[in-house]
Amino acid sequence: MRLMALLNERKWALGAALLLTAFAFLFWGLAGARTVAGFALLVVLPFYILLGMLNLQEPEKLMFAFCAGITIFPSVAYWLGFVIPFSNAIWLTSALCFALATGTRFFLRKQRQ
Repeated sequence: MRLMALLNERKWALGAALLLTAFAFLFWGLAGARTVAGFALLVVLPFYILLGMLNLQEPEKLMFAFCAGITIFPSVAYWLGFVIPFSNAIWLTSALCFALATGTRFFLRKQRQ
């Protein structure tokens, strides 16, 4: 029963993301849709993966990932922007967040076994 609830929550979250992207497309065109989709993929997704290890419900993981993404990601990109060009700092920050999330998941899985 828990698996069905989890799948329904994930479908709901995916539907909400698609709806936000559709509204962004209606209001701001392709640039708005790309911005919303890029924000979801580059900023929120690494923290969502990282929070996937915790015993949280899907809406909680999404909101915590969103809040962490809008606080941690710009801060790291800002300070990296002093060292390297800012556009490169954004991509490097995203890569670092993904590496942190997948590395932490991999490390904790090995520890649990």
